Amino acid sequence: MHMNLSECIKDFSHNLKDKNVDKALEALDNVAEILKVSDKPDICANHILEFYMFEYFFKTREYDSHHHPVHQMYLSVAKILMEQKKYQQALIVLDKARAWNPLDMDILWAVTDCQRQSGKLEDMYASTLELYQYIYTRADMARFYRNLGYYYIEKYEPETAMIIYSYSNMYSHSKNADSEIHYLETALNKECPEYTIEEIQDKLKEKNIPEKISDVTLAILYRAGQLEYESGDKKAAIECLELLYEVTGDEEVGKMLDNVER
Repeated sequence: MHMNLSECIKDFSHNLKDKNVDKALEALDNVAEILKVSDKPDICANHILEFYMFEYFFKTREYDSHHHPVHQMYLSVAKILMEQKKYQQALIVLDKARAWNPLDMDILWAVTDCQRQSGKLEDMYASTLELYQYIYTRADMARFYRNLGYYYIEKYEPETAMIIYSYSNMYSHSKNADSEIHYLETALNKECPEYTIEEIQDKLKEKNIPEKISDVTLAILYRAGQLEYESGDKKAAIECLELLYEVTGDEEVGKMLDNVER
């Protein structure tokens, strides 16, 4: 007997609540099958900006947009698997999640967490550098540097790790970075120096690590705000421009925001 969409979603929710991963996945795969209506890529966007990013990074305007959060449903299953320390299975489910939104940062970070927990250090490093281009918030930049800090701890480069964790805190302060810095201070038997921006940037250049949010991504953010404003969607324009202002503090963007909000 074939269930309809709402029955499949109900079945999924019930099994997810019971943490019955196999049955939840089976129901969710049925949801995905019902919603998959063409050969075009699918996207369940969290934010208007993701449509602009998707078109730019995946070089297509041909896609099916969905309002059911299939990507987040797969992520919720992956999180249970991660709690159960079944990281390989979680990675398979996260691949399915990415098929419905390849830009979702929660999914992309979960991939790096699985790789880290299962000791796939080089994979974690590669995935972290790969997701960099999709970052547009200070919090995600801070997490980007925390991942790289962890990588350099594991590579026995404590001085590099300390610099990177310090930079992470400049983007967005976290207890995680603080505790790693404390761990490094103990290991190196010295206090973490007050690094200058030049010292940090020199180290990042040496390691081929980007030192700020990608200019391309910021340009997409700016253009999205502009186009949404021109099309009359003030709310979406403000959302995009606020994100841009938060990470750049740019005066021109601030003025644009003032104009839109009037």
